[in-house]
Amino acid sequence: MKSVPYPSRAILLESAADLLRKAMAEPASTPHAVLLAGGQTPLPAYRAMAYRRFRVCPNSRIILTDERMVPYTSPGSNYGNISRELAPLRLPKSHILKVNTHLPLHRAADAFNSELSEFLTSGGTIRLALMGLGADGHTASLFTLEDAMPKTGTYAIPIRRGDPPDRVSVTSDFIRHAARVIFIASGPAKREVVETLINDPRSIPAGLVVSDMQGAEVWYSRSAAT
Repeated sequence: MKSVPYPSRAILLESAADLLRKAMAEPASTPHAVLLAGGQTPLPAYRAMAYRRFRVCPNSRIILTDERMVPYTSPGSNYGNISRELAPLRLPKSHILKVNTHLPLHRAADAFNSELSEFLTSGGTIRLALMGLGADGHTASLFTLEDAMPKTGTYAIPIRRGDPPDRVSVTSDFIRHAARVIFIASGPAKREVVETLINDPRSIPAGLVVSDMQGAEVWYSRSAAT
């Protein structure tokens, strides 16, 4: 796995914002997507990208990696947080593929799985997956090695949590459709898991997802300061 060090978190996030802009602006005659992680770390990159003046390709789509089963108005909603940051892009709501948290957990996972499957089978491609990396080695809402194992063509699964809320997450099968996968992490608390991701990837869920995958990278800043 390629490791790309950055001198600061701010520079890392600016680089991620630039990459997202290019992926969303590049013309294409068929649907293409960027897969975006939730959580607080990447939100400044989304904000920086959205406030840059550029023309979004009409066939560009946003797909969220995972979602907590909470209302979109909740502070914990990935869609709620990300959609606010992307508001300047004025994307049609149909161009953001997300989990319907109004449904029960398993129905929400099935519906999201069907939507993702339809996107791929209709010729959709994933240009870039910008993934988070938890200090415990998780990515998206794939918290265990079992969660991260291939699911034979299943693209979204329900994740029961002992500590609510439950979640719906994309699977490794879906993430591996991305042409380029980049994990972003910053701060001393992430140093150990970044080293594990690079040196022993199959021992943690994030690494197992992309093991032996070409085009997987980790962007890391030792400093959490902006």
